[in-house]
Amino acid sequence: MNEKVILKYLNIPYKNATQDLLKDINDILVDVKNEIIPHNVYKIIDINQNHNIDLSHPNIKTYLRDANKIMFLAITLGSTSIRMLTRYNSLDKGKLIMLNKTLDAYIEYLADRLVLEKLINPSYRFAPGYQNTNLDINKQIATYLNAEKLLGIEFLQSNMMLPEKTMINIIANNNTKNNCRNCLLNSDCSFHYREEKCYEIN
Repeated sequence: MNEKVILKYLNIPYKNATQDLLKDINDILVDVKNEIIPHNVYKIIDINQNHNIDLSHPNIKTYLRDANKIMFLAITLGSTSIRMLTRYNSLDKGKLIMLNKTLDAYIEYLADRLVLEKLINPSYRFAPGYQNTNLDINKQIATYLNAEKLLGIEFLQSNMMLPEKTMINIIANNNTKNNCRNCLLNSDCSFHYREEKCYEIN
């Protein structure tokens, strides 16, 4: 992961980035890699294997239609990410924004790396809450993975997760390669408008 990835999350084209901005991003990225200790838990099951997770939403069914296996993944950057955000908040509001986006990019990057290691032909990661799917599915997956105990995450009444930089995904392993045509967000994608691909790993 490098400064180009962070600039995507900041919605700044690389050609418009100043040297000072690139230096700040790289300094923050070094801090993140040095301080953050990520944790994850996952299970990979056959598509027809029993579980207690509600995957009946039409958009999830569409996502899984060509799948032969499903990966359920929970990943968190832990309480250290909260302490970093608190520290940056007291120092520099501009760098706080950059740190927040860097943490977002970092957890996505780690999740992508893990998926590529564990699945032969993964689709893009599907997060409950996308495309009007139910956020309750996050808690169902967390329970299935025992993630609350193993990762120390907790759920608020709103179904938001703590620590804030925590993510739960469903990943299909199938014969359909990653491409924008298969994405449910294809018609409303900020990366597409910038002629970039969200799933490219750098």
